[in-house]
Amino acid sequence: MLLFWIVPYSLVGAKWLRYTLSLMPFLYMAAAVGAVAVLAMVRTIPGEVHDRIKRQRLMATALLVIVLVLLPGWTAYASAPHYALYSNAIGEKYTARFFPHDEFYDDGVSEAIRFVCQHAPQNANIVSETPGVVRYYTEKFGRRDLRSQVLSDPKHTFESGTNLL
Repeated sequence: MLLFWIVPYSLVGAKWLRYTLSLMPFLYMAAAVGAVAVLAMVRTIPGEVHDRIKRQRLMATALLVIVLVLLPGWTAYASAPHYALYSNAIGEKYTARFFPHDEFYDDGVSEAIRFVCQHAPQNANIVSETPGVVRYYTEKFGRRDLRSQVLSDPKHTFESGTNLL
């Protein structure tokens, strides 16, 4: 994780997480090698200590299965039918900041809409490709009079001289 994700993501501004999926098999192979090495070390422990460690290992395995598999599985099941919008307990207080999970869905839109809200005339139209985000920020910045329209919507034609931002 440190080598393949944290270091590169600390050095690069763009965060295209989906392109790192090709690295996952290598990470899993490295984890498997580590797990086999740990098991080999445990097998070299003498018999009496080995039995005690075996019981502790079973208890630890059961606890890990509950915490790492069953609990997240249950929370994902409980968020049905909108699984993609699930945020865990740590991120729950930030849910207003999350939009559908794409790295660039809110790429600078907050700052742009803040500027527009400060300078736009009453009842202006904001034309963009992210109407949900625009609507959210215009409400957040207290400019409910601004209207959001989709630039690629074929039903709208935008003439020069109209009040568009």
